[in-house]
Amino acid sequence: MGTFSNCITTYSENKDVAKDYIRFCHQKEVYEKFFVTNKGYINGPLPEWQQHPMWDADPAVTIFRELPKYGRSSGYAGPYNRQAAEVWAKYIIVDLFAKVVQGESPQSCHRLGRARAEERLRTGLERSHCSLLWETA
Repeated sequence: MGTFSNCITTYSENKDVAKDYIRFCHQKEVYEKFFVTNKGYINGPLPEWQQHPMWDADPAVTIFRELPKYGRSSGYAGPYNRQAAEVWAKYIIVDLFAKVVQGESPQSCHRLGRARAEERLRTGLERSHCSLLWETA
């Protein structure tokens, strides 16, 4: 179990066991131990976990309490797929912001980021997956 969505592949031969495991892991008393042990390095799957006392124990992680409200998966607002993961893994959007912070013009950084993202588009990524790049022009 981790910070990713729980899923069961359609070709699994152990779907019932997998469902039981997911149900077990998400029982409040079981998940709470996992949650507290991670000390803010994960967020709970439901809003109620944002109110857990663990967030107040260490001020360094308290700022991450509301991350689920604002965080998005790679590829948002499109599907999470290989191309979206490549845009993330190649730091295209992070580099775009870093170059602006280092003094390059937002327009030139936008062009570069868009060109790099479009490399992924040519391999099947739809325009909507990099909507941040298009909307900031």
